[in-house]
Amino acid sequence: MKNLKKTHCGPLTKKVRRKKKYNTLDTNRDRKLFMYLFRVKGANIEQINRDIFKTSYGATVSRLRLLRIAGFLERRFYSETGISHPKAVYFVTRKGMYAIGYDDVDLKAMELRSNHPSHEIGLGQIRHKFLQLEGCRGYATENELQTQILSGVEDYDFDAFITLRSDAFMHLQIGENQYRGAVEYEQSAKTKVRYQLLFQDYYYSNSVDFVIYVTKGKPLKRLIMKSDRELRGERNSKIFCTTMKELLEAENHVVVTNSHDRYLKLRLK
Repeated sequence: MKNLKKTHCGPLTKKVRRKKKYNTLDTNRDRKLFMYLFRVKGANIEQINRDIFKTSYGATVSRLRLLRIAGFLERRFYSETGISHPKAVYFVTRKGMYAIGYDDVDLKAMELRSNHPSHEIGLGQIRHKFLQLEGCRGYATENELQTQILSGVEDYDFDAFITLRSDAFMHLQIGENQYRGAVEYEQSAKTKVRYQLLFQDYYYSNSVDFVIYVTKGKPLKRLIMKSDRELRGERNSKIFCTTMKELLEAENHVVVTNSHDRYLKLRLK
């Protein structure tokens, strides 16, 4: 018989490549990221890199991907006027919060993600700018207020801010004086009646010294000022306004204006 040549047909069983599991936190930076996302509800890659990672864009994207695969983060996409393609926004999941020591009791009032991602992105920009004020002595977001998971602002009376669901709380020092107030971000107009009802609650609260409205544009800023002017009568105004564009472009001072046509110049660091 002729010798038959052996042929190699490959292994009978295919080697299965095991999928890596990413179920542990590698760095303290991840924990800081989860607390940051808890505070702001959601953030885009640029904000996360600016405030937490402070590294290359590619490295940030890679780490966020691994944390998302592990179930610590969730990603959604949002579109905005003037943006040619949807942008990613990241949220911390309950698994992420469990990993840094919080439970369902702590997180009862927590909003894990917003139905309006662009609103939270805007609030993240506002928070970043206001934390740069020389006179800023404390700042708390809505999630921090509603859950009472606070850092650096534990000794204040937050009842009015919680009841009114303020977007944020800010403690300002101007000269020798201390002021505590609310921050609100308005992307679209409410009716004048709705604004006046909300303003009335702020005016009746002795624990709220001011309210700063950051608006998407000047028409909305004028509407808020007009609504306040018609409501307050002879009272001094608590309501101050600026636009998002004016706020983000400020270099030396943030300027906010009230319905008396008076303004505050808040120095930046």
